[in-house]
Amino acid sequence: MEDSLVPKESVDYIAKSEIQESWANYLSKNGAPIATVIEITNVCPNNCAHCYANISIGKNTETMSTNTFNNLLEIIANNNDKPEQIWLVGGEPTKHPKLKEYLQKTRELGFQAMVVTTGESFADKEYCEKIVPNADKIDITIRGLNTFHDLMMLPANDEIFSSIPNGLSDNDQIVYVTEKLAQREPNNKHFDNTIRGLENISDTITKTGCNTIIGLNVDIQATTNLYELIKLLSSHNIKIGNIILQIQTFSEDNEDLANILPNRWRKPTTAIIEEYISQAKSLVEDGLYNGNIEIIDPIPSDILADLKSDNVDLESIYNPTATPAIGPTGKLRSNVINEKSI
Repeated sequence: MEDSLVPKESVDYIAKSEIQESWANYLSKNGAPIATVIEITNVCPNNCAHCYANISIGKNTETMSTNTFNNLLEIIANNNDKPEQIWLVGGEPTKHPKLKEYLQKTRELGFQAMVVTTGESFADKEYCEKIVPNADKIDITIRGLNTFHDLMMLPANDEIFSSIPNGLSDNDQIVYVTEKLAQREPNNKHFDNTIRGLENISDTITKTGCNTIIGLNVDIQATTNLYELIKLLSSHNIKIGNIILQIQTFSEDNEDLANILPNRWRKPTTAIIEEYISQAKSLVEDGLYNGNIEIIDPIPSDILADLKSDNVDLESIYNPTATPAIGPTGKLRSNVINEKSI
């Protein structure tokens, strides 16, 4: 799958010895993680207003070379302390022309090979059949249901955001902008492509007999529509094996990012998280879902205290996990969170 955004020739930004040194340093401070995230490209065809990469990392500038990727995997694999899973992410990882080969190499060295993607590239059936059998799990990121998903993928300078009347509450703002977006043609294009991609992934699993698991990364946000989302996927005969509820938190020095639209609708509150947990339990009780549902992002301490005060059962759903993240140059991200016992 060719894409003009991805450089035809990748550059080796880092020596193998430097990779070895930084990985050894991480292990000495943190021990072996459950998973390691490798950002194989920061190329992405979208320009979502909420995306942290636009501000803090950059995008459409770097893609990981085969040599760097192989060096990384070999170094990680040759340590006694090594992760079970390697997550290939972006940017949009399906924009890397070597994704299939990277998945195969990951499995060859004994790791579970995972991909995190919007799923839109899998709307191309031929591409889907090329990639899916080589992955142990494909995690599809969904920002919301129908129009809200597309709303979350608009650029920050879209006129929809600037046209919001003053004085509206957050909920009224959401109603306003979703109605405005629904009037556009085509509307729901991203969401519809993602659903088509999920259908093709499901069909490919059935056709090939591969054991690939479909997972969902679902944004926790103000519309709280997890139940309706899974109900919709069930009606399309798409079997989801795992759901991760993503909590978007922002550090104090990123308050500007936290308050732009549409990020403001993603800021977690006790009420929103309680509603998602309630819907998750209802899905299981109503027989619409029987897989794992997890929150792996740290819940802000004040909200966590409120949840405990409200006697919300977090034992089966809250599993905060920190993973090392490696950028497309092969260097560990400077903001990697240290593993801590909870």
